[in-house]
Amino acid sequence: MSESQQSLVNVLYDHNVPPSTISKVLSTLSEDDKGTFNPRFLFNFNEKCRNLIDIVNGILPTCSDAKKTLKKLEL
Repeated sequence: MSESQQSLVNVLYDHNVPPSTISKVLSTLSEDDKGTFNPRFLFNFNEKCRNLIDIVNGILPTCSDAKKTLKKLEL
């Protein structure tokens, strides 16, 4: 996936566009017909990226929801 496609996926995901719709958009914009974008892959891709960003910002998976919210407000 190219950087521009990743950016597009992030924007669409941030606006709560379902992964199945994101998959259709990416397939439409793709210049070749060598495959499709699996909606489950897109969902997992975004979740993993968000988790990594949280870890970098000091928000660990073991934190309570209150601590996570507090950390996000500090950013």
